[in-house]
Amino acid sequence: MTSQKEQLLINGHDAWDLCGAVMGSGFIDALSSPAPMKDYIEGTSRLTHGKTVITDNARRASREVTLRFNIHGDTEAEFNEHRAAFYDLLYAGEVTVQVLYDGTGGDVYHLVYKKPSEYAGNRRRTFCTVAVKFEEPDPTYRS
Repeated sequence: MTSQKEQLLINGHDAWDLCGAVMGSGFIDALSSPAPMKDYIEGTSRLTHGKTVITDNARRASREVTLRFNIHGDTEAEFNEHRAAFYDLLYAGEVTVQVLYDGTGGDVYHLVYKKPSEYAGNRRRTFCTVAVKFEEPDPTYRS
């Protein structure tokens, strides 16, 4: 499946070559979703109606993002190797993800592995989909 190569980098390596992984459903949508804002400074006074909200110097909060990965193997043994290699990437804690567009690099997302949220495999044990929850501590840091 050479069409899967060079579409997704994990920790700077081609995900397909590294662990037979490709982007699952909603992957780019999840990465593209906006980050929440930190709480604004607010105050109330008996001298004015409503409340005062200070939006100067607004800052983005960290965000949680769920990414779905599809892991492939031609045989059960290869699949097990790929899945173990993928899990090793997660267990390292910090993970960088970069989606390549038409041979050019996009943003590099600096994520921290939190936990799996879904797992589904096929009967032949040559394919699975894993949904993984990450935290993006600083959504403005995408180099």
